[in-house]
Amino acid sequence: MAKILFVSPEALSQEYSNLLSNLAKKYKVTHVEHGIDMMSELRKEQMEIGILDEPDPPEYNLVICDAGLFFSQLPPKERAEYFTKEILPYLKGIELPVILLAEKDMSHYIREAVARSGITQFDKPFDVDKVLEAVDSLNI
Repeated sequence: MAKILFVSPEALSQEYSNLLSNLAKKYKVTHVEHGIDMMSELRKEQMEIGILDEPDPPEYNLVICDAGLFFSQLPPKERAEYFTKEILPYLKGIELPVILLAEKDMSHYIREAVARSGITQFDKPFDVDKVLEAVDSLNI
């Protein structure tokens, strides 16, 4: 069964709850609430098998991440700048498919950079069925 790392705030909205419950019907989903927890989980991807010196198989097949977890105390334009410079390169570098859920006030600032990175972006409020279609289309 494919594994998804779902990164979103603790207080889940109805759309997040709906998305998580639908994903859990088909996939093994791990939910973390902070960016640092996401990075910790993904760091497991880079560990090596001791005597073989070969990377472990990936722990996850997909990351779904809420962009609002990062730099939330800043105004939208500044938050978008930091996100584009600091977080987006990290997400691109994990070598897993990523779906980004972005707040409307920040989404238009990051859309072009996210598209260039090969990451799929959905703006909040998002259509749960469209996100599920995007996940299914990855054939993970």
